Amino acid sequence: MESKLQTRLLSWLGFILMFIQTSNEAFASHAQSADITYQCLGGNQYQISLSFYRDCAGVAAPNTASINIASASCGQNYNITLNQIPGTGTDVSPICTAFASQCSGGTYPGVQEYIYRGITTLPGACTDWVFSFSLCCRNASIGTINNPSAENIYVEATLDNFNFPCNSSPIFSNAPVPFVCVGQPYCFNNGSSDPDGDSLYFSLVAPQTSPTTTVTYLTPYSAVQPLASSPAVTFNGFTGDMCMTPTMLQVTVFAVLVKEYRNELLVGSVMRDIQLRTITCTNNNPYVAGINNTGLYTLIACAGAPINFAIDTYDADASQNVSIVWNSGIAGASFTTTAGSRPTGTFSWTPTTADISTASHCFTITVQDDNCPYNGSQTFSFCITVTGIVLNTITSPANCNASNGTADVSIVSGTGPFTYQWLPSGGTTPSENGLNAGTYTVTVTGSSGCAISATAVVATGAAPGNINMNGINISCFGGSNGSATANASGGGSPYSYLWSNGATTSTISSLAPGVYYVTVTTSDGCTKSDSITITQPATALSFTLSQTNVSCFGLNDGSANIAAAGGTGPYTYSWNTSPVQTTATAINLSSAAYSVMLIDDNGCTAASSVTITQPNA
Repeated sequence: MESKLQTRLLSWLGFILMFIQTSNEAFASHAQSADITYQCLGGNQYQISLSFYRDCAGVAAPNTASINIASASCGQNYNITLNQIPGTGTDVSPICTAFASQCSGGTYPGVQEYIYRGITTLPGACTDWVFSFSLCCRNASIGTINNPSAENIYVEATLDNFNFPCNSSPIFSNAPVPFVCVGQPYCFNNGSSDPDGDSLYFSLVAPQTSPTTTVTYLTPYSAVQPLASSPAVTFNGFTGDMCMTPTMLQVTVFAVLVKEYRNELLVGSVMRDIQLRTITCTNNNPYVAGINNTGLYTLIACAGAPINFAIDTYDADASQNVSIVWNSGIAGASFTTTAGSRPTGTFSWTPTTADISTASHCFTITVQDDNCPYNGSQTFSFCITVTGIVLNTITSPANCNASNGTADVSIVSGTGPFTYQWLPSGGTTPSENGLNAGTYTVTVTGSSGCAISATAVVATGAAPGNINMNGINISCFGGSNGSATANASGGGSPYSYLWSNGATTSTISSLAPGVYYVTVTTSDGCTKSDSITITQPATALSFTLSQTNVSCFGLNDGSANIAAAGGTGPYTYSWNTSPVQTTATAINLSSAAYSVMLIDDNGCTAASSVTITQPNA
């Protein structure tokens, strides 16, 4: 509170200095309306804009405008000069082209819009920047406040660039020059929007004459009831709509304060000081009848669902032509109009989950006829509240070429209870298990009827690897010298092994005949199994010996034969003759004992002996 008061005092001191410098030029300027906005250009550099609305019955608008910039918390207070932009000074009087306002030498009340701009680099990040402008004096014709011609018009904008760097202020799209017909219902809206998408809240406040003082309303008028109206003036703090039915001719002033919030925290504000004039009319104001002629101006929409609706224009004065424009208040939306004297506007927008908010997204429609001398017009607000569901999906891969992937969906925001539908798996719960690798779609529907779909990609996870089996069969029947080797590749290494005989190495040996199974596990936990059969010769190695003895004493015509069987052929032989004979039959044998070694193709052996005899001498 103390910081805010200090800021106001600093602004007031700056205003006094500025007033002393410009009082001769500004006195009796007949200031009608004004507002200050700012745009961040990057870092702490801001473009400051002053919109000043001059009553054309008064003195000329100033060539430049002095803006005071102050922050109590940072001890800052300085002025910058804004210059008129090219082409400024436009006549914005709501008067038809066949008649001239006082701005063009005519007799009808007229208003000119002057835009001043300049750039400043703020010297630091502060929570309480105030940009302010003051000018003397208000119009003497104002009949609802005390001594108007002696009162300044003062407007300001605030900024917290400490917590919200590079913020841009709300802006206005509708000129603050309401000329309102006595006895006719009328709604006015400034057409406010925020470039950063912040939430806006509106309030009627007493117009200020300095940083710390306001105008004094005459009884029975006040900041919230600034004119005679029946029914009483109404003001919507969420849309900024101000509606009234004036009961008498008068000129009054009111001010609208627009605060912008981000995540429910105040970012900054702008103030608009407005002069309103009531007039006598024989004309009927044009109007619209809401969304698709339902009389409704609010809509609850689902994120992701296209919105399209028509806004038809009406005017009881059949000969008049009506125009309809919008203020581009919703980013990403479009508005198209048809031709003709009673055009129809079509609003189109597809909100996203980023637009989901408890705060409404609003835009304004202004309808105006071509009545003379005063155009009839009204401004209407349309507000859309975007609801819906924000999702997160989490998946785990399908590992080892198996159906073990998972997909889960969690609700970040939305109103339940929720229903779920997974495709193509067909599940109806938040979690899907036992999935193959692939793409899955989940559609979640909330209690509001809003539905949203999301995709979940179950990746192909760790591979199980491959096994190349090699074995060495048993060499001799009945032996146990077989071996088997599992060569693993692919997947994640190192690998672990488990054989059916309990061995845990890649190679097992000393095997008897049989089938051996192995399971290989990768470092990722994937498993793959294979088997190998270890065999042995069908029968054991055997033989049959036969012999032919020496025919006559002293000769060497004896022979011996070994007939091999079993084992694994071919066979080799070794007789202990001299020289050694290596055929199945040993010949040229004399009478003696002979031994033979039988060897099969696997190296299995069998040995025996035979005795060759001879006749007696």
